[in-house]
Amino acid sequence: MEKRKNKLVGTLCTHQKGMTLLEIVISMLIVALGLAMSVSMIQTANRFGDTAEFTAFAQQKSQQIIDAMRANNIARDTYLLDWENTATQGNIDYKQLYNNLNAIYNVTDITGRLRCKNSGRCTESENIAKQDMKVWIEEIRSLPGGRGIIRQRDNQYEVVVMWRHVSETDRGEDTPVQGTRVWFTL
Repeated sequence: MEKRKNKLVGTLCTHQKGMTLLEIVISMLIVALGLAMSVSMIQTANRFGDTAEFTAFAQQKSQQIIDAMRANNIARDTYLLDWENTATQGNIDYKQLYNNLNAIYNVTDITGRLRCKNSGRCTESENIAKQDMKVWIEEIRSLPGGRGIIRQRDNQYEVVVMWRHVSETDRGEDTPVQGTRVWFTL
């Protein structure tokens, strides 16, 4: 009876060796799939983290220029930077607006497009406004493809900050444009 038991155990051990190899291969495939999914989740988390960081930065810079405009209320119109100077109600097509700003952002000195009330002669307040805008635009440009505008309609002002969402596959002009928009009155 003992031999029979040993033989039976020996048969199971021989049979187990082949199954163990198959189990190892399957478990390695499962682990590899799990690792690949983990890497994908980490990349997605990083992308969403970047988007959140850029949005927070844009909101902060919008608030910064609003505070500067409130502090220098005399020269509030000097802060306006727009190709048509009319704020829009409703939704914005950020990509179209971004592309429309090529005429403004493809020049060397953007602040040269800012207007003073008396042509050619700016007051001290207007010069401060131009300096505020110069600093603000430089900070906005630290975003990937960052652009910003300030527009006015009646008594309301609108600050729009946009950037290109850079992904692992840079698609140039097809890269999605994201942005933030803040309305305020002075």
